[in-house]
Amino acid sequence: MSKRCTIKDIARRLGCTHATVSLALRGSNEVSAATIKQVAAVAQEMGYVPNRYATGLKNAKSKMIAIVSDSNFFLSRTAVMPELMACIQEANYTANLFYSNEFQGDPLEQALGGQPEGIIAIAGKKLQSVYAARAQSLGVPIVFLLGSAADLGEIDAVTINRQQAGYLAASHLLSTGHKRVGMVFPENDPVYTEPKVRGFVQALTDGGNEHPQRYLFPRKLTNDWVRDGYDFIGELLAMADRPDALFCSSARMAIGCFGRLRRGDLRVPEDLALLGYENSPEVAYLEVALSMVEVPTNELARLAVETVLHRIGEPEGAPMQRVLPPVVVARESCGFRQPGREAWKEQA
Repeated sequence: MSKRCTIKDIARRLGCTHATVSLALRGSNEVSAATIKQVAAVAQEMGYVPNRYATGLKNAKSKMIAIVSDSNFFLSRTAVMPELMACIQEANYTANLFYSNEFQGDPLEQALGGQPEGIIAIAGKKLQSVYAARAQSLGVPIVFLLGSAADLGEIDAVTINRQQAGYLAASHLLSTGHKRVGMVFPENDPVYTEPKVRGFVQALTDGGNEHPQRYLFPRKLTNDWVRDGYDFIGELLAMADRPDALFCSSARMAIGCFGRLRRGDLRVPEDLALLGYENSPEVAYLEVALSMVEVPTNELARLAVETVLHRIGEPEGAPMQRVLPPVVVARESCGFRQPGREAWKEQA
């Protein structure tokens, strides 16, 4: 068995004191940001794990569940996060969040250093197997949340059926009488986008559309998805041949699209119906309430926490996997009108 990497090994590699390495690994302001970044990179390269695991203190109950993500970009855009934090706290555990950034290095290693009793990870399919193997090698239960339903393998996971979400979106827009149905989506987010696009195209094909990809609009998005949606409608208004209904791959994009449409010459839903994705409470209170393909965030969070708690108590067993269906919530932006602005739900 290879020798476990220590702080002294890292210090020897860098030619500094072990006290400097210790401060850097804790993110102390007593050392520079450049030093923190350099130490984190070398620690990750050498496979360093804080000594609390090596000395057996893992047996002490930390009452902490770590939430790990390989992308802060994604965390800032998912409505499931507050629900997840609340469910963990209701189970009398502390929830600590770890995500990729330029100073802290690998978020999983940072989480493991805090001695969690379990981990809930949000990671792309390339990292799922890596994270699973690393956590399991230390006997730490790990559950994956919102991963690709087609790439779960032999891991514990709770996710949403994104292909079904795309299918529901196109089917709903067709059912409301629209013929030129389009979709705008981020081209730089394939894990979460491609299944929705496949489902969307399949529904159009099943509905008899001879050119199901005619109104697909992949866009390279920025960190501001509301502005991205706003700018896209500017492009759309300049098109001679444009859709009469649009599925936006996120709620924030739909809000941006709506804002630009209200400043232009197109009416919602008379000239362009709008349908968004995920959950965003404010969409129900806009001047024209936006229809959504909603993700059951409460259920996703509850099942993820239940699964990791089960694994903490019973580490062995077959993989526990749940793939939840989305739901269409129809409002005014797709032509649904009812006194009180109530919505109806179309279950898959």
